[in-house]
Amino acid sequence: MVRVLFVSHTFPPADKPLANIGGMQRVAVDLSRYLAELPDIDLRLWACRGRGALAAVHTVQLELALLARLPERVRRERIDVVLFSSVTSIFPLGFNGRRVRASGASVAAIAHGLDVTADNVAYQWLLRRALGHVDRLFPVSRATGRTLVHLGVPQSKVHVLPNGIDLDRFGTDKAAPEHLTRHEAPPSAPVLVSVGRLVERKGFAWFVDYVMPKLPDNTQYWVVGEGPARPSISAAVERRGLSDRVQLLGRVSEAALAEVYRRGDLFVMPNVPVANDMEGFGVVMLEAGLSGLFSVASDLEGIADVICQDQNGQLVPARDADAFAQAITEILADREALAQRSRTAAAYVREKFAWDRVAREYARELHALSDLRTR
Repeated sequence: MVRVLFVSHTFPPADKPLANIGGMQRVAVDLSRYLAELPDIDLRLWACRGRGALAAVHTVQLELALLARLPERVRRERIDVVLFSSVTSIFPLGFNGRRVRASGASVAAIAHGLDVTADNVAYQWLLRRALGHVDRLFPVSRATGRTLVHLGVPQSKVHVLPNGIDLDRFGTDKAAPEHLTRHEAPPSAPVLVSVGRLVERKGFAWFVDYVMPKLPDNTQYWVVGEGPARPSISAAVERRGLSDRVQLLGRVSEAALAEVYRRGDLFVMPNVPVANDMEGFGVVMLEAGLSGLFSVASDLEGIADVICQDQNGQLVPARDADAFAQAITEILADREALAQRSRTAAAYVREKFAWDRVAREYARELHALSDLRTR
């Protein structure tokens, strides 16, 4: 039995479990739940449950609490491994890391992407100071792993472990029980779907500007999410005269999101390179695949670890509008083949990324880490 203290600054409030939830938050919540269910893991949770504008304040409060009390809690509860859900939470180790390790625990952290590359001098100084007290880094993709090595982390400390997905969240049944009455597509019109925070790196504005005009006139594009890039996406829609073909759905409920996936024909992940803002993985592609959506995605950063060519998607060069348009047009043209791609994508995600499988990989690593330290 390994005693694990799971530390996270990304948990949603207990009374509103989906508040502010995104890829990193979903991973923290799901991974902790699946680890806790394993018979050889004794999981204890230390989480910040922030919401809205107060989330940053709560995160700082968590960091201060970790700075003051983490070594003592590790000693008192005889923790074997402290596992941080993001390297954003490890900053206190830069000041109390020696005391944590002297208390007998190994230290590990999950690295996602932006939490490693954030373009802030103070952040990077704190990150580098803390990384020296971490025994193992679990980047969610090879791209994130390479970034850690570039920061000076020894390759021997970097073990890539993918994100997972709860197989009960979405299914491939296209007969959805709920109706999106405000957003209907014309009969027989193919629907492309993108989901994510509306930021530049997601490439949604670029896709509207440069790919949508190259697609058949009846092609619909539904975008789920909110964020600072919404005005630029709306401007691209207006500039290209696509208001009847592009729907910005904003943030939707879990049930509505499931129906968007069911109504879609193809998922697109048109990311573009942005300095210091990498895509570490892309959990939404797992959601799409589990829902029976084949993906067309940029061959960029962590996306390449999610998409297996012709299994759950097709990778095309980032910012290549012709390649995106050609791939989408060819895939949509053969509906029988698309139906088979749908089944293959769902099967691939279920086999490779199910949380119970990924959690067992984490458990093996946590057992190995517990053996690094003598009790």
